[in-house]
Amino acid sequence: MLLTTPPISIPFNDARDRAHVKCRLMGSSFEFIVFHDDVEFAKSAIQRAIAEVQRIEELLSEFISTSVTSQINSSNECQVYVGEECYKLIERCIHLSRLTQGAFDITVAPLKKIYKFSNHIESLPSSEIIAHALQKVGYTSIFLEEKYHIRLNKPEMSINFSAIGKGYAADKVKSLWLSLGITSAVVNASGDLTTIGTKKGKPWKIGIEHPEHPNKMICFVPVVNTSVATSGSSEQHFILNNKKYSHNINPKTGLPCSGIESVTLISPSTEFSDALATAVYIMGIDTAQAQTPDTSFVFEKKKILRTDIDVVYSHYIQDGEHSAITGGTGSEKLSVYAPSIKIVQTIDENIFTLNGGADIISSASKDNIDFIVSSASKLDAHGYGKLSYERILNNQWSVGAGVGYKAPTKLIYPAELRIDGVERYSTPLRQSYNAQFGFTHVINKRTLLGFFPQISYQTGLLATPFHRVYFTNGLPDNPTVKVEQLPYERLKILGSLNLNSFIGDKFILKPVVSVYWDTFGILSESIELHTTIKVLHDILQSTGFSLLQTLCPTRAWSIALLYFRL
Repeated sequence: MLLTTPPISIPFNDARDRAHVKCRLMGSSFEFIVFHDDVEFAKSAIQRAIAEVQRIEELLSEFISTSVTSQINSSNECQVYVGEECYKLIERCIHLSRLTQGAFDITVAPLKKIYKFSNHIESLPSSEIIAHALQKVGYTSIFLEEKYHIRLNKPEMSINFSAIGKGYAADKVKSLWLSLGITSAVVNASGDLTTIGTKKGKPWKIGIEHPEHPNKMICFVPVVNTSVATSGSSEQHFILNNKKYSHNINPKTGLPCSGIESVTLISPSTEFSDALATAVYIMGIDTAQAQTPDTSFVFEKKKILRTDIDVVYSHYIQDGEHSAITGGTGSEKLSVYAPSIKIVQTIDENIFTLNGGADIISSASKDNIDFIVSSASKLDAHGYGKLSYERILNNQWSVGAGVGYKAPTKLIYPAELRIDGVERYSTPLRQSYNAQFGFTHVINKRTLLGFFPQISYQTGLLATPFHRVYFTNGLPDNPTVKVEQLPYERLKILGSLNLNSFIGDKFILKPVVSVYWDTFGILSESIELHTTIKVLHDILQSTGFSLLQTLCPTRAWSIALLYFRL
């Protein structure tokens, strides 16, 4: 038997050992399947299940004036008696809100009222309208009072159970059927599905339906005594400027979500799966993965075409004594300019990388500093390039190859040092000890600030045992030669300030400012600007789903399948 979610589509022929009913409840399509030797008993169990869902709808629906939800929403910040069942449900909702850092929030109702999910729209609500609605949102303003009373502590605040209600109803039906001794059954509440037992000794086969192509499956998941819930944009959405927005509203920003097409979450509880699927959808891929200790990916065999462009500009300024790179004009003050660009082209499992750049050192020499060979000059400019290829074999392995080129340095061989019998000096090998610390602060959802202090201690061969400088001072007819021995040990202290700023979906700016001082007497500053440009090709779309596992306080385990576009 094949179960699909969403939408509901479970085709099979009538049989003597099962009852099957489709009907509309809670504004959605429900499907009930019970396997039992006594078909009349199975039908009776489904009738009782329908009555139970109707009872829950009358209890929770915001569209029924006599429901507990309507009474809470019209309470004007006064206490309302909700009874034990609703009280404990709201208590669990608050716990889920804390667990998801507010991504799941039953107080999001005022935000949903300002959106119309009807195909194409011309514009989003104004920032003033969104800000006004956000003032009425916040699960922390739900007060759990004594003796099953609830109070909303904000004017015009309201709640709804649309993100958990169907899952809760499915769990209640499952509990009812288990109390009746049913050992093989399915409840499908418009994509929020739970199973009892197996189908004739074999796991139920759940088909995770493609959100953009109905009747096409992304994958199949075998389940036993398990619940599955899906949250996505396939049914309720709108399109603005060729971008698809889901009916799921972020309670923190007041904006509809986009990017992830659907989230399917598997756990022992439909209520939990229903709520957490919505939360993961709102949090997004990166945040959802960050919430979990173990993450793995499985990609569908689809065409992936993506281009990433990294542009880096680095500017280094130095002055001091005993520099490993010394100014060729008689001073140890120099500047280094290092522009580079990296282009990464991804085509399916194939990754092509082109990397090129230059190191331009003003009034300095850096290569082949030796007491025999020196490249002293006023300016060193070294270009380089590299082309590499990598193929992803699976989640753990990849193979690759590359070829690179670096322009040679112009060498100068002073006659006075090109003589036989010059003694070489030996120096112990270098030993380095480093300690680095990192401190980061999230300024907002698009900006991250980091500070990274570092201390280094080195002994032995620190750069070259002797550093020979060929000073020209702009006078080629009057050269002088100086040889200085570097100190045997060095203590270096460095501080780096990093800022990651996400501009839209395609640009990432990463400015880095660094300062270091060492016992050589060197004081330097450097500025680096790293710009990442992500070029997405919409014609050839990348698809896949991510498998997340997490341990949660309320449930033993959970698994989420995310379908998204890269």
